[in-house]
Amino acid sequence: MAGLVGERAMVLVTARPARLADTTVAWLERNSVPWDLLVMRADDDHRSSPEVKAEALERLRADGYEVQLAIDDDPGNVRMYRAAGVATVYLHSGYYDL
Repeated sequence: MAGLVGERAMVLVTARPARLADTTVAWLERNSVPWDLLVMRADDDHRSSPEVKAEALERLRADGYEVQLAIDDDPGNVRMYRAAGVATVYLHSGYYDL
Protein backbone atom coordinates (compact mmCIF):
# COMPACT_ATOMS: atom_id res chain seq x y z
CA MET A 1 0.00 0.00 0.00
CA ALA A 2 1.40 3.36 -0.95
CA GLY A 3 0.53 6.08 1.53
CA LEU A 4 -1.22 9.23 0.39
CA VAL A 5 0.57 11.64 2.70
CA GLY A 6 -1.07 15.05 2.48
CA GLU A 7 -4.04 13.68 0.51
CA ARG A 8 -7.36 12.32 1.64
CA ALA A 9 -8.26 8.73 0.89
CA MET A 10 -11.36 6.70 1.57
CA VAL A 11 -10.05 3.37 2.82
CA LEU A 12 -12.52 0.56 3.37
CA VAL A 13 -11.39 -2.15 5.77
CA THR A 14 -13.49 -5.28 5.90
CA ALA A 15 -13.08 -8.63 7.61
CA ARG A 16 -14.59 -10.30 4.55
CA PRO A 17 -12.21 -12.81 2.98
CA ALA A 18 -10.35 -11.73 -0.16
CA ARG A 19 -12.14 -14.40 -2.22
CA LEU A 20 -15.22 -12.14 -1.98
CA ALA A 21 -13.45 -9.13 -3.52
CA ASP A 22 -15.43 -9.22 -6.78
CA THR A 23 -18.74 -9.50 -4.92
CA THR A 24 -17.73 -6.71 -2.54
CA VAL A 25 -16.60 -4.35 -5.31
CA ALA A 26 -19.79 -5.04 -7.29
CA TRP A 27 -21.88 -4.17 -4.21
CA LEU A 28 -19.88 -0.96 -3.63
CA GLU A 29 -20.36 0.06 -7.27
CA ARG A 30 -24.07 -0.83 -7.27
CA ASN A 31 -24.57 1.31 -4.17
CA SER A 32 -22.34 4.19 -5.35
CA VAL A 33 -20.00 3.90 -2.37
CA PRO A 34 -16.83 5.91 -3.02
CA TRP A 35 -13.52 4.31 -2.09
CA ASP A 36 -9.83 4.58 -2.90
CA LEU A 37 -8.45 1.45 -1.24
CA LEU A 38 -10.13 -1.79 -0.19
CA VAL A 39 -8.44 -3.85 2.52
CA MET A 40 -9.72 -7.41 3.01
CA ARG A 41 -8.65 -10.33 5.16
CA ALA A 42 -6.64 -13.16 3.63
CA ASP A 43 -8.74 -16.19 2.74
CA ASP A 44 -6.93 -18.39 5.25
CA ASP A 45 -7.11 -15.85 8.12
CA HIS A 46 -9.50 -17.04 10.83
CA ARG A 47 -8.79 -14.39 13.46
CA SER A 48 -11.55 -12.25 14.91
CA SER A 49 -12.65 -9.12 13.08
CA PRO A 50 -11.06 -6.79 15.67
CA GLU A 51 -7.73 -8.63 15.31
CA VAL A 52 -7.83 -8.40 11.51
CA LYS A 53 -8.80 -4.74 11.54
CA ALA A 54 -6.23 -3.84 14.21
CA GLU A 55 -3.50 -5.27 12.00
CA ALA A 56 -4.89 -3.40 8.98
CA LEU A 57 -4.89 -0.18 11.02
CA GLU A 58 -1.26 -0.81 12.02
CA ARG A 59 -0.26 -1.39 8.38
CA LEU A 60 -2.11 1.71 7.18
CA ARG A 61 -0.35 3.84 9.77
CA ALA A 62 3.02 2.30 8.89
CA ASP A 63 2.34 3.18 5.24
CA GLY A 64 1.80 6.83 6.16
CA TYR A 65 -1.97 7.00 6.41
CA GLU A 66 -3.33 9.21 9.18
CA VAL A 67 -6.53 7.40 10.08
CA GLN A 68 -8.97 10.05 11.23
CA LEU A 69 -12.31 8.23 11.43
CA ALA A 70 -13.64 4.69 11.52
CA ILE A 71 -17.28 3.74 10.98
CA ASP A 72 -18.20 0.21 12.01
CA ASP A 73 -21.20 -1.90 12.94
CA ASP A 74 -19.31 -4.34 15.17
CA PRO A 75 -19.03 -3.18 18.80
CA GLY A 76 -15.75 -5.12 19.14
CA ASN A 77 -14.24 -3.19 16.24
CA VAL A 78 -15.51 0.09 17.67
CA ARG A 79 -13.78 -0.67 20.99
CA MET A 80 -10.55 -1.59 19.18
CA TYR A 81 -10.50 1.59 17.07
CA ARG A 82 -11.25 3.79 20.06
CA ALA A 83 -8.52 2.10 22.11
CA ALA A 84 -6.14 2.83 19.22
CA GLY A 85 -7.05 6.52 19.37
CA VAL A 86 -9.24 6.62 16.26
CA ALA A 87 -12.47 8.62 16.40
CA THR A 88 -15.20 6.09 15.72
CA VAL A 89 -18.87 6.12 14.80
CA TYR A 90 -20.91 3.05 15.69
CA LEU A 91 -23.43 2.33 12.94
CA HIS A 92 -26.13 -0.05 14.17
CA SER A 93 -26.83 -2.47 11.32
CA GLY A 94 -28.97 -4.98 13.19
CA TYR A 95 -26.36 -7.66 12.48
CA TYR A 96 -24.83 -7.68 15.95
CA ASP A 97 -26.71 -8.01 19.24
CA LEU A 98 -25.74 -5.51 21.88
